[in-house]
Amino acid sequence: MEALISELTLRCSDPLVRTNQTLRSVYFGGGTPSLLEAKQVEAILSAVKNRFSTEEPLEVTLEANPGTVDREKLTAFAAAGVTRLTLGVQTFSPELLSGLGRLHSVEESLSAIEDAASCDFASLNIDLMYGLSGQTEASWASDLRQALALPVSHLSLYNLTVEEGTPFARSRAQGKLELPEEDSCRAMYIRAMTETERAGFNQYEVSNFAKAGAVCQHNRLYWEGDSWLGLGAGAHGFTAESGRWGRRWWNLRRPGPYIATLRRGELPEEGEELLDETQARDEFVMLGLRRSEGLNLPRFRERFKLDLLAWEDPTLDDALRDGLLSLDSEHLRASKDGVIIVDYLISRLSASLDRQSRWDRLDRR
Repeated sequence: MEALISELTLRCSDPLVRTNQTLRSVYFGGGTPSLLEAKQVEAILSAVKNRFSTEEPLEVTLEANPGTVDREKLTAFAAAGVTRLTLGVQTFSPELLSGLGRLHSVEESLSAIEDAASCDFASLNIDLMYGLSGQTEASWASDLRQALALPVSHLSLYNLTVEEGTPFARSRAQGKLELPEEDSCRAMYIRAMTETERAGFNQYEVSNFAKAGAVCQHNRLYWEGDSWLGLGAGAHGFTAESGRWGRRWWNLRRPGPYIATLRRGELPEEGEELLDETQARDEFVMLGLRRSEGLNLPRFRERFKLDLLAWEDPTLDDALRDGLLSLDSEHLRASKDGVIIVDYLISRLSASLDRQSRWDRLDRR
């Protein structure tokens, strides 16, 4: 905790870190921050508020593993300033949960939700996963029914992705991990969109659904391409004002070297990346089309000097004709049918923009 606050102090000495700008949110995420004591959370928030002017009420999110909290601890977190709790439930099926290697039980998930609902949190989120090994459309429907019957105001619903170098990836390579077919995963996602809407949730991003007033402001900051200050071992940060298109950095992952570096008075960065125009544009397209409000055309035109309203491209024309995308003077949006294949649409549209950009550069020569 001392190293974390030391890093905050060093970061705030950077002129690109605008401490006079109103801070919109603080997010305790990654790993299991619910292992912290409430007094440690309070100390970090106090250090942050001493260095920034803050929006009131400030959104303070804490991720929690259901097996690490009880009513007493959750009450203390709320008193320390946490306003939004997100519980990594993943599934209400004991068999599927065991297959994920999670340390908590279904009973602990239900108990944590009940305890959190009795605390003074402005918003309560639970994470669920679909596309799990052994999961059926029926078991996913059961998970959704149970989630929607609970006192939660936000749902994050994620399709399982198998990352290279993980135990799941090794099991799949050995033929030991059988995942649902793509059509089945698509049916699960469609059911999620239908059932959440019926229960009064608004889908404001591909994987995120919220009741009125419960949208995660921290996630919106990422999707709008704004700056964030990443603090802690393995943290990632982004400065939109650095370089022409922004700078991304990441910290040392292991706590020991992270602490030792800060004790020397040095920033614990392990690497950085200065974005180029293509990366910045592709991210703008990706982040915009994943949101229900869509890609902001005036901002896109101002930043990249390209008017999509006047852009003649077969990829865009086909998607508009097929009803997968819609276009007005302010936004390019994915329709309900388009959301289901939005990653495909993003990749196609980005590839077309990249080709045009290369030709434009040749023309300027």
